[in-house]
Parts: sequence; C-alpha cells; structure tokens
Amino acid sequence: NTGGGDITPTSQDRLVGAKYCGNFAHFRWPDGSVVHIHVTQEVVRKHRAQVTRAIDSYLGRIEWLRQGSRELFGTLIEDKVCILVDVSSSMKNRLDLVKAKLQVLLQEQLRHKLMFNVVRFGSNAVSWRPTLVHVTSQ
Repeated sequence: NTGGGDITPTSQDRLVGAKYCGNFAHFRWPDGSVVHIHVTQEVVRKHRAQVTRAIDSYLGRIEWLRQGSRELFGTLIEDKVCILVDVSSSMKNRLDLVKAKLQVLLQEQLRHKLMFNVVRFGSNAVSWRPTLVHVTSQ
C-alpha cells in the first residue's frame, strides 16, 4: 500500500534492470517514478466484493427513490414545503398520476413536516391556502 494518491497507468515506461518488467503493470506514481504493480487474486476478490457491495447499495437507493411519492417529488428535506402543481394543458394526460402521487406525498412525507401549502398553476397560480399551514393529522 502506498498510502493513496492518484496513479496513472503507463505502457511505455520500463524500470531499467528489472528482470520480469514485462510481467507487471506499470504505473506512474505522483512523484513521477514508474512502479510495478502486482495484484494477487485475493486482492482482486476483496476489491470485487467491495465494488459489488457499493453497486448493490446504489441500486437499492435508486429503487427506494423510485417508490411512492419520491418517484415524482423526490425526497422532501425542508420542514416548510410549498408544492407547485402544473395543471396547464400540457399536463392534462398526467394529472391523474400527479393527484395520486400528491396523495401519497401527503401520507409518506408531509406528515413529518411542520408546514406546507399547495399551489396549482396553469395560466395563473392559485394556492390552496393564503399562507403555509401547520401539518396536522387531518
């Protein structure tokens, strides 16, 4: 282990006097020197397992993000939320989906927030309430 740092692979540089130089991968170290790299099967297995775990973790996260209200609205982070809903004619074929996801959003995410409001807009904007309202169980 070299303690980290970026390494750049090279195929032209050779270490002078190295008997088996052609059997190893060559890398240019940050200090400019060219070093031989030898990776054992055990190191490859461990690295492959780490990469597989990381990919599985990302795939799980992506699947979670595609469920419920997060599919359309993402994950709400702020405690005070104003949701803008496009009801223009370009959205007329998608409004049933938006309504369904909005209901799921209310159940999944908004119940954990402090305040919210919903504003629909098309040719003009109309808010559900004049200002943000406190979230209640109703």
